[in-house]
Amino acid sequence: MRFLYILLLCNFLFMQNTMIGVPKSFSQSTLSIIESIIMPEIDIDALLLEDSQTPSGKPFRYGNIFDVSYSLNNSGTWEILDDGSKLWRLEIQSKGAFSIGVEYDYFHLPEGAEFYVYNKNHENVFGAYSHLNNQEDYLFATPLVKGDIIILEYYEPYNVAFEGEIYLSEIIHDYKDIMNFFEDENNDDNRICATNTHGGGELCPEAEPYELVINATSWLDMGGFICSGSMVNNTSYDLTKYYMTAWHCTNGDNPSTFRFYFNYGAHTCESNGGSWGFGLYGSNQLATSNGFDSDWTLLEITHANIPDDLWDSWEIFYAGWNRSTDNPIISCAIHHPGGAPKRINFDDDMAYSAAWNQGDPGTHWRVFWDDGGTEGGSSGCPLYDENFRLVGVLTGGPDVPCGDTGSYDLYGKFDRAWDDVKQWLDPGNTGAMFVDGTYNGDMIVQGCTDPDAENYNSDANVDDGSCFYGLADVYFGDVSYEDLGVMVFNTADIATFQFRISDSLGLITLSSAYGGLASENDFIVSISEDGTVTGASIADATIPIGEGILTNLGFTFEESGTTEVCISDHIFSDINGNEILVPGNNCTSLELNTELDIDASIDNLEFGISNVYPNPFNPLVNFDIQLLETENININIYDLKGQKVANIYSGLLQSGKHSLFWNASEFSTGLYIIKCEANHTISSHKILLMK
Repeated sequence: MRFLYILLLCNFLFMQNTMIGVPKSFSQSTLSIIESIIMPEIDIDALLLEDSQTPSGKPFRYGNIFDVSYSLNNSGTWEILDDGSKLWRLEIQSKGAFSIGVEYDYFHLPEGAEFYVYNKNHENVFGAYSHLNNQEDYLFATPLVKGDIIILEYYEPYNVAFEGEIYLSEIIHDYKDIMNFFEDENNDDNRICATNTHGGGELCPEAEPYELVINATSWLDMGGFICSGSMVNNTSYDLTKYYMTAWHCTNGDNPSTFRFYFNYGAHTCESNGGSWGFGLYGSNQLATSNGFDSDWTLLEITHANIPDDLWDSWEIFYAGWNRSTDNPIISCAIHHPGGAPKRINFDDDMAYSAAWNQGDPGTHWRVFWDDGGTEGGSSGCPLYDENFRLVGVLTGGPDVPCGDTGSYDLYGKFDRAWDDVKQWLDPGNTGAMFVDGTYNGDMIVQGCTDPDAENYNSDANVDDGSCFYGLADVYFGDVSYEDLGVMVFNTADIATFQFRISDSLGLITLSSAYGGLASENDFIVSISEDGTVTGASIADATIPIGEGILTNLGFTFEESGTTEVCISDHIFSDINGNEILVPGNNCTSLELNTELDIDASIDNLEFGISNVYPNPFNPLVNFDIQLLETENININIYDLKGQKVANIYSGLLQSGKHSLFWNASEFSTGLYIIKCEANHTISSHKILLMK
């Protein structure tokens, strides 16, 4: 089988590394014409053909590299400004480039000096770079700048301690628009089959369960070649900037000039292009597999030039890890396939141990994706288990379109790297098998973080979506051969409710909903074909805190049997849309008989009012009405003067027993009479309201 390495691509904006500045030339009215250096033309078709034939084990190439030796001394244009300071500029052209990047093999600036790179129309300006960007090895790199003409500018005050030195070593001609500078955000013709993690800076719905780990992933630019990786935590939670990627991504390149780009998301959850993100450069290689055993590399991002407060504002996540050899039960991968914004794949099945390309067995996790896939540009991306802990980094997969049958990926196992990386990831030699991730050095405690919620957890620092704002116990009350009484005990006012009635034999069909607290509070209650009952007020009213009949449900049946009827799938909310938690399902047994002589079955029953409780009452009184046959009835409340003060129910009511109630909160203390009239038959009962 032919394999294709999968490497991380990305296409977003590089954020200023140091202080925000404006090149001095922008405010100068009279400046000399600057020297322009033109790179040789390149054969794009030949490069693309080479890329299509790239064997496995090679990084994804996006740029043609020109080796150069330009410096402040042998190129560019110098000028002396009015205050005695010096200004140096150099224009670089590379015809047809979507963007141009520069690497430097010597970069050393005095305090007070400023360095910039920008394009000719000043659309992209990066800088000011300063002495804070000096590294011990004197290496440096600046980000890709849009267009095929860029300008380098160096400003040096007259009184600096020493003269700055800048030597250019590589010019990178971007021939694939790797930054999507010219991408139409609405063009989804080349949409990759993985799910966007973000749209317009907001999480996409499918990615929400993985919110914690999404911000750990970045793409890694090695100057003309791209891979992926992720930040990883250590057992000390000390925020050391450790970064894990694949060996084949970093092999042979100098980590001092690596560029790391974070937080690149799409314009929308459906779009192919994006426009935001942050970047920095510079790292040290700590350890590597030096081969295809499990294909991993551990870096430490140095970026001493990035202030801590700026780094913190990016909200980068340090992913947890798991060095266990147990098979991950479910998996996800977060990556930038084909230059796309950050995307996520899902696998709901167990990953299995495998070998890479006929190598040593047990070095990799084999993952068959249920949703999404990877492409050139995804290699080195993290694989997470069901606990959001890193268990591997991407080596590659078969050369088939993502989503096709037989598409899978192989991830180098994290545990295979442990002996080589533990001195950094477990500096205290704790022997931990796993560690959770962190944003700020604190251990992640998931839970409800809203103090107004019933289940507020003061120790939680990451909201897991579990908050609820009251409880409701929903259960069966009176149950007969024709209707079901659904009761509720609620600790919060109910604005909407939904639940499903089902029976084990599938015998009953709900036909009506009537009475109860829902009717009293002007709720419209509807019933769907699958037995889902939905209620909401037509007047923004709520069902108040308390206990009583929520609604009565009439039903029909055509077959006999003893079935278990259950209330399930509850969705209750308050007036603000917050969840009211219903802890569990409630079931009852119901005996149905199509041959039952209903008239005979109730011969021994009496028409009228029964089971009045409580009595005395305040303000709710419950009672039952027993009907010998289906008929039109009127149920009213009268005072002792014989005046009707309330109507409980008027209309057709089926035979059998029905549970009702009266809310007398608007009435004064005293004796009242419940009167039920049906076919010239009257039943009445005295009740006492005491306030």
